[in-house]
Amino acid sequence: MSLKNLYTPELLSQYRTTLMGIAMVWVVLHHCNCNTHYELNFLYSFPLLNLGYSGVDIFIFLSGFGIYCSLNKVPDIGVFLLKRIKRFIPAIPIFILYILYKKITSLHVIAGFFTLENYWIRDSFLAYLSYAFLFYLFSPLIKDIIDKHIKQNARVFLLFLFVLFILTIPYWNTSQLSGISRILIYTLGMYLGYFYCNNISLNKKLIPLSFILSILGFISLIFVFIKFTDIRMKYGFIWYLNLFFIPGLCYALIFIINKTEKYIGKLLNIFNVIGKYSLTVYCIDFYITTCIKFDTFMVHFFLSLVLGIVYGLIVNMCLKRQVYRV
Repeated sequence: MSLKNLYTPELLSQYRTTLMGIAMVWVVLHHCNCNTHYELNFLYSFPLLNLGYSGVDIFIFLSGFGIYCSLNKVPDIGVFLLKRIKRFIPAIPIFILYILYKKITSLHVIAGFFTLENYWIRDSFLAYLSYAFLFYLFSPLIKDIIDKHIKQNARVFLLFLFVLFILTIPYWNTSQLSGISRILIYTLGMYLGYFYCNNISLNKKLIPLSFILSILGFISLIFVFIKFTDIRMKYGFIWYLNLFFIPGLCYALIFIINKTEKYIGKLLNIFNVIGKYSLTVYCIDFYITTCIKFDTFMVHFFLSLVLGIVYGLIVNMCLKRQVYRV
């Protein structure tokens, strides 16, 4: 595969599960790294582990892509939302364990999870699921705007992203910002889904531009992480900058995977399995991160992956359908 054939929505669809697996490993490593119990502060010298938040943004970007495709196949909003809610079923037993372990008695907190209202609380249990459901609610409207008003006009789409950015400003310095600010990269994923579903080729000029923006985004993220530790979350720097960093990163990974898959096929199969069971891996990892302390870094890492995959297999057998991917 040459660079001129790289930037196509078809490749994003083809390697989506693999990218999810890589992103999940990144997120789990970040959670291990954040747990001071392991006393592995030297890992903070590795920028990619510091930017573990970006692993979540990869999921949101790929989710936007997949959700557009889903809405294109099933335009009925009620059916669409019901299918999305069913995918959250594996999180319920984990949440019950979390309630019991933390001895939570607040009905508001408990109801907030089951109604997915907790996206207003940044550090709530499994907050990603609440973010995702919030985006699902807006997805039919975003798709309608893309289909009827934006289409292939990149300038109009950039204007639309700017309007969304303006709408996130009132949430600066609030706990809601970590969720609402990511609507931009989710919308970008949906826009690529539009090109994929309509068999439209992207402008070849986007190839070098996306990589340049990705490099600049990565450098900016590192700079913000080091120099602006007090305000990087207050004003959404680490999430807004991922809008530039993540798309180019995904296509760079696709290029590397395509060129090396005959040599690292077994490793890619592992990433595929992790990506396939990413939701249950995420649930198990979050529970371990918040409730359990281990003496070693690797125990946390491998338990999250192995137990998450096993849990996904059990859920799949019980529900007789695939509801385990993020």
